[in-house]
Amino acid sequence: MTLTWEAYRFRPSLANDMKRADLILSHAGAGSIMEGLTCARNQERQHQRRNEQNHQPNFHHDENEDGVGALKRKKVVVVINDLLMNNHQLELANALGARGHLFVMQRADMLLQKDALDQMERFIPKAFEGGDNLAFRQLADNFMGFSSE
Repeated sequence: MTLTWEAYRFRPSLANDMKRADLILSHAGAGSIMEGLTCARNQERQHQRRNEQNHQPNFHHDENEDGVGALKRKKVVVVINDLLMNNHQLELANALGARGHLFVMQRADMLLQKDALDQMERFIPKAFEGGDNLAFRQLADNFMGFSSE
């Protein structure tokens, strides 16, 4: 695995960097997680539309170590900041990690482990569809007694 990286303290938007990246390595803040997963989802959808217009198969596949075709998706890797009080990053990161949408490293020092890059490379993310934009509105309408139609 060849790794080319760029680090910085602040940018007003990470969108262009995330679009260019094959792997997004970030802290586990909710905004960064959702921005990374949304970027991956949007690029996948653009790729699907382009391939459908050109009558091509929807995805580019790589073979994994078993020789089985594996879906090639942008990978989002997050590192928990274990110094935070009440560690609010842990719940969201672990929930999305358990669903296979992102790779979670519980502590920053885990990045220094010999096999950290190999683990990231072997990780095959599942598609992130996002949430239901209408679910909360429907829940609130029903709670308030408004018609759901």
